[in-house]
Amino acid sequence: TFIDVEPHRFFAAGIYWLRKNELTTGTQPGLFEPMDKLSRAQMATFLWRFMDCPLVADASPFIDVARNSWYDAATDWLFASGITTGTAPDLFAPDEIVTRAQMATFLWRLCGSIIPVNPSPFQDVPSGRYFTTAVAWLYETEITTGVTSNHFDPNAFVTRGQMATFLHRLATTSAAWTVVTPPPVVVL
Repeated sequence: TFIDVEPHRFFAAGIYWLRKNELTTGTQPGLFEPMDKLSRAQMATFLWRFMDCPLVADASPFIDVARNSWYDAATDWLFASGITTGTAPDLFAPDEIVTRAQMATFLWRLCGSIIPVNPSPFQDVPSGRYFTTAVAWLYETEITTGVTSNHFDPNAFVTRGQMATFLHRLATTSAAWTVVTPPPVVVL
């Protein structure tokens, strides 16, 4: 259990689910730090564990991913799977904070880049952006409802608690999965 996760908070179920499925051990014994911003290295590791820690033969081309770091296998897999191309051809930026637009794109690619039927209702998600289709898919599959009914806030940073919620919703939403096989789910 995490002493900093209050059971009545919106992210509690997602964090409990992450822990139950061994996708996290927290940031240190007894702490999850749900309000901390999510780094790209943490995002990579969550997604990698979500897919049962697949290993790939080749290292990613990212010179800012230290070999034998806690996230290098995750980053290698993200690159090999086409889920990330990095922030530049040879950079992953593991310490940068993940935006909601980036999170949407990571999850959309993880699930096979499914084209949604309709655009999202969010006024702050313009057409033609790298995240436009991903956000529409996230909305269509009910992984997100936005920060309001007509705003997604694509440039806002994702917290660890929010990411736990998004992953929990992803795991329990069969409509999200077409190309890849979802990981086994332990129901609480």
